[in-house]
Amino acid sequence: MKTRNGLVSNSSSSSFVVAFPKKPTTGADVWNFMFKGKDGGLSAYDNDGLSFSQVSENVFSSLKDKKFKKATLKDIVVEFEQRYHYIVESNNTMWYGKITDKDGGSWYYKIDKYCGSDPKLLEELRQEIIKSENLWTQLREEETEILKRGPKEVECAYKGGKNFKSERLYTEAEIAAYDKYLKLLEKFKETDKEYIDYSKRRMKYFQNKQIDILKKKLATVDAKAFLKNNEGKFIFIVSYSDNDGSVGSTMEHGNIFRHVPHETISHH
Repeated sequence: MKTRNGLVSNSSSSSFVVAFPKKPTTGADVWNFMFKGKDGGLSAYDNDGLSFSQVSENVFSSLKDKKFKKATLKDIVVEFEQRYHYIVESNNTMWYGKITDKDGGSWYYKIDKYCGSDPKLLEELRQEIIKSENLWTQLREEETEILKRGPKEVECAYKGGKNFKSERLYTEAEIAAYDKYLKLLEKFKETDKEYIDYSKRRMKYFQNKQIDILKKKLATVDAKAFLKNNEGKFIFIVSYSDNDGSVGSTMEHGNIFRHVPHETISHH
């Protein structure tokens, strides 16, 4: 199991910001905090699962890691920043509990007292994301129109690759033609005045940090609320991944912290 105090690069993991009554000194302490010392078991996706005591020992093992430390406000903010995902056209997406707003969009995570709790900041972020998405759509369309004046597009071909429809290997002539097209395309992008102007505006788009700034402000408000409502408790952050097999799957998806205050941040 992995203890987490920063960003997780694994795309199949979840982090948990958890508040225990106090710092546990044994696995039995964890068992009492999480399951009140009762027998039982948990599983996810029909795997073999784990007993309550096994789950407790896994959590306690994470807390004994030499790199582990009690979570700070900064640590929690880093975690919470990753939750403010707004889907502009949510009709094209599916997940349980989705609530579509008047503009046809929705937040991926449920908005509550520890996630987007400042309505003003949340709406400001929503509007900024919508504006950003609309601008990106506009930029993509603009690039498509400009490239129509460039070299005629050639089907992607590379050594060892196969044509998707015919399933035959690309010929040397097809590979050479594609390489030539790429060189002509690069030259066009470097010399065409309209494309150069477009590139500068696209760069400004990527350099816009306003969304990140708003996410951090929201995360700070939410993290402070979590800390205030759990004042005096032992707050920590752990991460589990279903890449660790059935054990990791149960730890990540088994709702193991259901009986203690916690927030879940998915990294899928």
